[in-house]
Amino acid sequence: MATKGPEPLFCLQHSRFATQDGWKVYDLSLSFSGNIAVSGGNENTRRSFINIYHVKNSDSRDKPKIIYSKEFEVYLSEGRNYWARLVSFVGSDDSQLASCLCNKLELFDVSKDEVLRSCFLNGRAHCLFVGGKEIFISFFQSNTIAVYGTPNLNVIKSIVLQGFGIEDVCWPCGITVATGRFFVCVGYDGADSNFKSLILEENSGKVVSELTKPTGTNWYAECIDVCASLGVVAVVWYDSYYINNKMRFQVVFYSLLDENDSNFSFLKVDVEFGVLGIRISDRGDKVITWNKVTSEVKVFDMADFFTYNHVKENLASQLQTEECSKLADFFALPKDQTNAILQSVRPTEKLLLALENEGVIQPHNVERLAEAFTELGINLSCYTLIDFFQKTRFRGTLYDRFLATLSAHLTSSIVAGLCEYFDISEEKTSCLTSSKDPGLSFLLTLDEINVIKPSAVTALEQPFTELKLVQALAKVYEYQSTVEDAINQLQTSCEETEEGKPTCVIISDLV
Repeated sequence: MATKGPEPLFCLQHSRFATQDGWKVYDLSLSFSGNIAVSGGNENTRRSFINIYHVKNSDSRDKPKIIYSKEFEVYLSEGRNYWARLVSFVGSDDSQLASCLCNKLELFDVSKDEVLRSCFLNGRAHCLFVGGKEIFISFFQSNTIAVYGTPNLNVIKSIVLQGFGIEDVCWPCGITVATGRFFVCVGYDGADSNFKSLILEENSGKVVSELTKPTGTNWYAECIDVCASLGVVAVVWYDSYYINNKMRFQVVFYSLLDENDSNFSFLKVDVEFGVLGIRISDRGDKVITWNKVTSEVKVFDMADFFTYNHVKENLASQLQTEECSKLADFFALPKDQTNAILQSVRPTEKLLLALENEGVIQPHNVERLAEAFTELGINLSCYTLIDFFQKTRFRGTLYDRFLATLSAHLTSSIVAGLCEYFDISEEKTSCLTSSKDPGLSFLLTLDEINVIKPSAVTALEQPFTELKLVQALAKVYEYQSTVEDAINQLQTSCEETEEGKPTCVIISDLV
C-alpha cells in the first residue's frame, strides 16, 4: 500500500523553460547550506545549463531566488552532441561545483564563473556524486565507479561492483555514498535482466544488502539518496506496467541500519508521473524531486511525507491481527470491544480508531504507541515509522521536543489533576482538558505563566511524583540533566576577551 504524495512548498522552473521548448532537468545537487544546483540541457539545441538557487535558510518556506545561471555551448564527442549535464556541489562553502558532460569532468568556481580544472574520463558519465573531497563517477554500460580527488581531479581508485556475471551489461543509474557504503540503483542485462537498489562496501564494491522493491514484478529503480542524520534511504521506483496509459512512480523510504541488519521499507508514497530524481537535505528537513518529463523541480517539507494520516494508513496496512490483539491488551481495551475489533473486516483500522478515541494516539501523541511496540516486540517497521514521524514533526529546540514528547503521557484526566495542583482556574482547566491535545496545551500554559521554562522544568517533579507518573517523571529528569550539563558547559566557556568582556553562549541557544 502506498499513500498519496504531499503538496510541494514551491516549484522551481527557469524562465528559459517557458520561452524555448526542449529544456530538460537531468540532475540536481544540494549544498550543506541548502542551496540548490540544477543541471540539464536542451534536447533540441543540444546546449546544456547549470542554475543555482539560493535558499535563505534551511527552515525558510520562501521560494529560492536564482543566483547563478549559465548556458554552455554544444559539446561534441565522437560525432555526437551531448546535453545531459550532471552537477554536484564540492565542499561546504557553495562556491565550487563538479560537473560532467559525456566524457568531460570540470571543476567550477561559481563565485568567479570560471573553470578551475578539467579532465577527460574513460567513458561516458552516467552518475556523479561528491563526498568530502572525492568525486564518484559511474559510466554507461559499465560496472566500474571511478573516484577522483579534488582539486586536482587525479584518479584515486576504481571500484568494480561485485555480484554480476561476466557477460552482464551493468550500469549504475543512481549513486550516493554514506556511512562508508555505496548506495546504488543499478540496471543490468544478463540472465535475469533487472533493476535493483543495492548497498555495497565502499572499498570492495561487494554487495552488503538489497533494498526490497515495491509489490509487483515490473519496478525499476532510478534514483537513490541517503540522509544519515535521519537514518533513512529514499529510492525512486517506477512501474513499467501501464495503467490508464501511464506508468506508476513511487518513492520508498527505507531504514538505514547497520550493515549486519536488514534494511526494510516503512513508507511508500505515490508521486506524479515522470519523477525520476530525489534529494534529501543533510538536516533531513527538505525533500526535492525533479521530473524529467515536465522539468519541474519541487521542494517539499520532509514532515509532509510523514503526516499523522500517513502514519495511520501505513500502520493499518502493516499490523497483523495477532499484533492488534496484543496492543488491545496492552492498552487495556474492554474484552468485548477487543473481540468486536478482531472479528471486523478491517481489524487494524478499527483498533487504531479505538486507540485514537482513547487518546492513545493523536497528532501530537504517538509515543505511547511506540513504547508499546518496543515492550511487546511488535513490528520493527511500524516502530520506525512512528519514530520518523516524531523526528520530522518536532524539529524545534530541545525544549520544544521535550514538551512534545512529554505531552504524550498527559491524558485529559491527568491534566485535570495537574491543573488543580497548580491552582489553574476551572474555566481554564475546562478549556485545556477539552482541547485536541490537552497535554501539550497544559505544558504551554505552564510555560506562559513561567512555571516552567527552557532552563528549568523542576516544578513538574513533585506533582508527577504524587500522581505516580513514572515515565513522565523520567522524561523530566532526563531533560533537566541535559540542561544542567549545558549550563556547566556555558560556565566553563565564559572566558574573558582582550577587552575584559565575557563571551558567553546564550542558554536558549543550547536548549
